[in-house]
Amino acid sequence: MVTQVKQVTQVTQQSVLSLAKQGDPDAIATLINQVVSKKGLTAIAKTKGNCLHIVLVADRVPNQASCVRFVYDGIARLNPKYIDSVRIYGRRTDQKWPTWTELLELQQPDSTSTTSPTVPLSPTADPHPKHKPVKIKTKYRKKIPLLLLGSICWVLVAAVGFVVRAKMDSQAPTTPQPATPAQEQALETSAKLQPLPKTNQKIGTVPPPPIKSPLSSPAANKPAANTSPKLPSLPIKTQPQPSVQPNSVAAPIQNLPAIPTTEPPSINAATTITIKAVGDIVPGSNFPNNRLPSNVKQLFQNVKPYLQGADILFGNFESTLTNYPRTSKDTSRAMVHAFRNPPTYANLLKETGFDVLSVANNHSFDFSTVGFADTMKNIQNAGMTPVGKKNQIAYMNVKNIRIGFIAFSHLPLHNSVNDIASAKALVLEAKKNADVVVISFHAGAEGTGAMHVKNRQENFYGENRGNVLLFSRTMIDNGADLVLGHGPHVARAMELYKGKLIAYSLGNFVGYKSLSTWGALGQSLILEVQVNPEGDFVSGRIIPVQLDRRGIPYPDKQFRSVHLIRNLTKIDFPNTPLKIDSNGKISKLGVRD
Repeated sequence: MVTQVKQVTQVTQQSVLSLAKQGDPDAIATLINQVVSKKGLTAIAKTKGNCLHIVLVADRVPNQASCVRFVYDGIARLNPKYIDSVRIYGRRTDQKWPTWTELLELQQPDSTSTTSPTVPLSPTADPHPKHKPVKIKTKYRKKIPLLLLGSICWVLVAAVGFVVRAKMDSQAPTTPQPATPAQEQALETSAKLQPLPKTNQKIGTVPPPPIKSPLSSPAANKPAANTSPKLPSLPIKTQPQPSVQPNSVAAPIQNLPAIPTTEPPSINAATTITIKAVGDIVPGSNFPNNRLPSNVKQLFQNVKPYLQGADILFGNFESTLTNYPRTSKDTSRAMVHAFRNPPTYANLLKETGFDVLSVANNHSFDFSTVGFADTMKNIQNAGMTPVGKKNQIAYMNVKNIRIGFIAFSHLPLHNSVNDIASAKALVLEAKKNADVVVISFHAGAEGTGAMHVKNRQENFYGENRGNVLLFSRTMIDNGADLVLGHGPHVARAMELYKGKLIAYSLGNFVGYKSLSTWGALGQSLILEVQVNPEGDFVSGRIIPVQLDRRGIPYPDKQFRSVHLIRNLTKIDFPNTPLKIDSNGKISKLGVRD
């Protein structure tokens, strides 16, 4: 009878292992829990796309370095199918949001190889010779807790049954103790596991302790300092990180026993959010006549590589995505234009990399409320977030930091920069529900005669285009963290106000046969900004762009927009604690209101 029970148990364990290798999150969580449950930890796993999300929950904050190494070693040896990356969360039982998170990118095996890394069922079953893992250099010299020994064995546990599990548990004391080099070597030799596949790890807040591993050194990824003006290196395109709220994975686990752990520093202490933003986008128009490019991909192909690498890519879409035939404007009048693009252009914008598009501008209602509703719907259906509907606050999660977007224009159809009281109420509401609040506004007079920022109302063709300086600072006074301006069709100055960045105008970005590119009107940019979890400005960069005579952007090796914005900032905000160097790098000189 005992033999039959053991056989059934082994079959069950083999089934769990088989499912785990197929990428089944429940099976993977079961394997992890067989090891960590004795330590007061509970693992919850879920997949979204090709990313595996693992939440480690305990009464006290799980030690990040230990948990990351534990999960990394096990997943690397398990090599589950269809899993390209693993995001690990550490959360207390009584908390809704995790204290820390870290993303590990898993390098897929070479498709030309006839073998794939697997976990042998016993030391004698390994047909491959043992290779010594490559050592890495790092400044972090903390020794490995004995708890990490389980990370090497948790896949083997499922393969050989509860006997190995019991043996391993008996070796792990309640309080983790540093493992001696002899212990590490003995375990490594007895297991005879294959060397781990190389990975590209994205470090979250605290780097894992160094062990014999092919993880890349953080120092190796440090960019070299620029010595002369040059375009920034192209970002490496990575798989988009899905936004997942950890509490949606499963219900919180209650009454877990405490585990000895070292509390990490402040939540997401080293985390920054990278936002890239561009100005006005008019990708041609098919009204009143056809001014669409024959090859739509040429609109962004020159600058698309420079748009990658951000957590959020933002732009102002100053057209409509609709087939509605009737415009609400009298286009027979001078200086009155109506822009319309086929709904399929939404897919082009998504493929280019955009995440958030503002439609709060003076062209979003060119084809009445029908065209506006179509535009919002088509942007959303393409997988992006439209923002610009009156009283709308758009929320999203990035690196477990909640971001709120609010878009304004000078028109009462949208949230208006001229209605300061309502704007204050909106930003106060957003700050209650978000960690970082980003404001977009489409306001200010237009053209090269309106390049300077002044603390007064701006008028253009009889319209009150708002006091953008008063509006921007008021938004920050009430909780906003980043202000992105557009509308003047020319770049304007930037300032650092109470530690928050204001970009008063990002200029034109795409204006195919629709926007003037003469002189400064054709000098554009991609603004890259890093903010911390509190929304404070950390660093930034102006990536210079020039529009050709058709309104198509390309990288500007002459850095014209950098020189323009530097000069405007020195003139309009001579005392702002912001420095823009000749390479376009933006840094803060100090903390000053």
